[in-house]
Amino acid sequence: MFGDETMFFGDHGEVPRKLWSSQRNAPFRECMVCNRALGPEDCYEIQKAFNKREAVFEIVVCMECGLALAAEYSRESIAAITAFMQQRLDFSRPPEVCTFCGAVMGGAPSQSLSAVCRGDRLIMPVIGMCAECEERLQGCLSEKTRRAHEDFINRTVPGIPADLDLAPVLFL
Repeated sequence: MFGDETMFFGDHGEVPRKLWSSQRNAPFRECMVCNRALGPEDCYEIQKAFNKREAVFEIVVCMECGLALAAEYSRESIAAITAFMQQRLDFSRPPEVCTFCGAVMGGAPSQSLSAVCRGDRLIMPVIGMCAECEERLQGCLSEKTRRAHEDFINRTVPGIPADLDLAPVLFL
């Protein structure tokens, strides 16, 4: 999906503390959709949104639940998300800057971090996304995909701020 996959699939170290559960100050241990415990061989995604440095949203989704959500996305949205990633994703950038455009994110009004993990290890580098790139990615989505994604978030993490636009989870 991203060209030369050997450059970024592999062991990228332990899941950093910034991607731990803010409520428990510990690594996530279960999928927030199906509540299944995440074992050392389970793949999952973490997504956290920040307002300045404060976490305002966090979710962890196992591979199976992420793939089930992606199945609800329109073909047009999947093609647009894939193109967005292929054109802009630059894993050579550190997580302190937007992985898509290079904007410095420290102290920015809003930003998000995503990571794909197996057990307590990152299997891809952390992806940082600035608010502008989140808006661009949201602009790629069909109405069907927007509804599916919003429904998923509202079912999984009730009570999130209504004005919080979140980029879709990465399991595609």
